Formats: sequence, C-alpha cells, structure tokens
Amino acid sequence: MAEVELTLLGGFRVRAAERNVEIPARKTKALLAYLSLQPSQEFQRDKLAALLWEESSDAQARQSLRQALSELRKVLPGASLHATTDTVTLDAGYVDTDVRLFQELAESDDIAERERALSLYGGEFLEGFNPRSATFEDWLMSQRSRLRESAMELMRRMLHDYQSQQKTERAIQLALRLLATDTLQESVHRTLMRLYAQQGRHTEALKQYRACQGVLQRELGVEPEVETQQLYESMRGARRQPIAGKAAPETVESDKQ
Repeated sequence: MAEVELTLLGGFRVRAAERNVEIPARKTKALLAYLSLQPSQEFQRDKLAALLWEESSDAQARQSLRQALSELRKVLPGASLHATTDTVTLDAGYVDTDVRLFQELAESDDIAERERALSLYGGEFLEGFNPRSATFEDWLMSQRSRLRESAMELMRRMLHDYQSQQKTERAIQLALRLLATDTLQESVHRTLMRLYAQQGRHTEALKQYRACQGVLQRELGVEPEVETQQLYESMRGARRQPIAGKAAPETVESDKQ
C-alpha cells in the first residue's frame, strides 16, 4: 500500500498513515493532483509555474511554485518528491490515487472488480474544485470529461451484465444512475422502461417514456426515436395484461444526438 492515498473522484482528500491530512492552499492541492495523475513523469518547473500562476510574473510564479513544493514536502514522504533546479517529479511508489484504481478495475473481466470500480466513482474528478487558473481549468475539464465517459461506459457494460443475469433491481438502479449522469441517453430510457415492465411496474414504465419525451423536447427540440415510441405504444396496449416472458438485455450505447 502506498504511504499516501489521494482521493480525487468526487472531491479532494489526502490520507497519510491512515489519517486525513489537510492542505490549506488551493493551488498546492491542484499541483498535487496534477503530479499524481502523471506519476514518475518529469515536469519542467516553468511549465508547472505557468500552469497554476499564469497571471503572475515569471519570478513570482516560480516563487509560488517553490512555496507549494515546500508545503507538499510537509505532507509527502521525503523520498517521494524529487525537485531539481529545473524539474519536479512525483515518485509513483509513494502516492496512489482512486483514479488509478478506478481505471484499473474498470478494465477487469471480473464483475466484482468492476462493481468496486463503480463504487470508487463517487463524483466528478475534483468536483467543486476551482483553482482560479484558466490553464489548469482546461486540463481539469479534459480530465473530468475523460473519466466521466469511462464511468459511463463502465455503467453501460454493467447494465448489460445485470440484465443478462436477471438482476433487475440492480439494473434499474444503475440505469437511473446513468440517466442522472446524462439524461439524454435515449437507449437507457428504453432499457429502464423494459426493466420496470419486467417488475410489473407498468405505470412507472409509461412515466419513464414521458420523462424521456420531455427532456428530448426541452433540450434538443426533438421527439423520441421511432423505436422508443413503438415501445411506449406496445406498453400502453399491454398495460392491463401480464407481460409474458422477460425482455432480452439491450446493449446500451451512447446516444449521439
């Protein structure tokens, strides 16, 4: 286990020796997050200074970087942070992140490990974090987008798994989580309609269609796809009749509107 554990999904937290560690300065946190996502990579000091203190003069930015590195040395194990006159490197052997573990587990063929990956994705990368640096903000948004898409792809894969295993309630909860992340995924709305119908929750299945219809009209100014409309009509016709059998799992893909 690494000596320092860094939580970056859903917020920011540092633990060392099984205790939470406070880092008061916002840009020191930003520096640690940036280095930790690219461990063992050698960064030029000038690049790091410009990343976080772009509005300062070169001399002021380098001084601010020195102060931030000094703060990090108080938190990190002595051998973990290597700083020369020109470069800075964070040793991967001392610091670990939930981002690394999430990415590793998400690629696993073991469903239990993929479920663990989902549990690690507690929210957006550095959620609510604002370092007040446009350059860092650009990097931050690209990381958020990348990790959000990874999480959504993982959820779509798990949704199909749960359907195949007839774990209907788990599938419903995961479909709802997917829609909370991106409510424009029409294929997920359809899947949720079918899942509700499997449980005999026909009213909720029809309500899900109306929710889908409403968000598509509001956000994109379009009607649901023909497949979705046909599913709705078939459910309306069968509302008072038991649905024979169970629907086959639908492979959920990103809707490109």
